Amino acid sequence: MNPNEIKKLKKLSVLPVLFILILFCLPSFYILPEQEACESAVNDMEASIKDARKAIEQTSLIVADEKKFNDLQSVIMKTEALFPSKDKLPDLIDELHLIAAESSISLDNVHYRFSDTYENIDIPSYQFDMRVAGDYSSVRNFITGVEKISNPTFITEILLGEGTVYTVKMRAPIK
Repeated sequence: MNPNEIKKLKKLSVLPVLFILILFCLPSFYILPEQEACESAVNDMEASIKDARKAIEQTSLIVADEKKFNDLQSVIMKTEALFPSKDKLPDLIDELHLIAAESSISLDNVHYRFSDTYENIDIPSYQFDMRVAGDYSSVRNFITGVEKISNPTFITEILLGEGTVYTVKMRAPIK
């Protein structure tokens, strides 16, 4: 090769080298930002999948809690169905007097009052305070009779007074 041809080749050799450099660098200008965008999209998608899994777990918990709530509501409704209405109070008092007569005891100073709560629970009820006079077996028969009343009635306190006089306190929940 003659020196003129070598000079020509040297002048032209810059172009292929520049072209090769452009071919190697150009993809990095286009590919790297696209690769970063793809990685970011993958990370966002993974985070969305985790959030969706958590939401599905919470949904199943909500469904379970809703079932428990409905079961409790059913129990509350069944329990409230057992309670007499407010207008049944005279019947309950008559039943107490009947049980007292059958037990051969006398009821004195029967007082009752209405309360919206019972032991910090929103259950409306009547509190009965009464003096019961009779011997031990008669009072025991009276208490047994009260426990057999069809309406839920709770004896909360029995105090022995003078001789054969007892103080009985009881609670009768109502609707």
